[in-house]
Amino acid sequence: METCVMTQRKELFSFEDLIAWQKGHKLLISVFKQLKEKENLVDPQFDSHMKQTAIAICSQIAAGYEQTIPTMTIDFLRSAKGSAASLTTQLILAKELGYFESELTAELYALAKEVSKIIQGLINYISNKNESEHKL
Repeated sequence: METCVMTQRKELFSFEDLIAWQKGHKLLISVFKQLKEKENLVDPQFDSHMKQTAIAICSQIAAGYEQTIPTMTIDFLRSAKGSAASLTTQLILAKELGYFESELTAELYALAKEVSKIIQGLINYISNKNESEHKL
């Protein structure tokens, strides 16, 4: 049975050690803190959806880490990347609706974009590793 590159060394680290998860977690905590500060100003449904999207990024990275089949890992990572894109859209909307200040939105937006790039790097690495293993 093939094992995913992310799972080959599980005894050495966990999903919490992945930079993508760490940055996603930082983003998640920042979003939660900001929404808590704006609790009475932000629409409750928007607040809930934004929190769920931020949670999904970390959750999907963690779920992908636990997979043993590279294609399944990549599917979860693609979902995490999609959630990062959804969150960037929600951040833009939060700024436009006056929920978040421009400077804070720019910081969170940049972090969400960074998380997305790191996830894409993982996807590329796993894809390339999987392709080279099939050539042997």
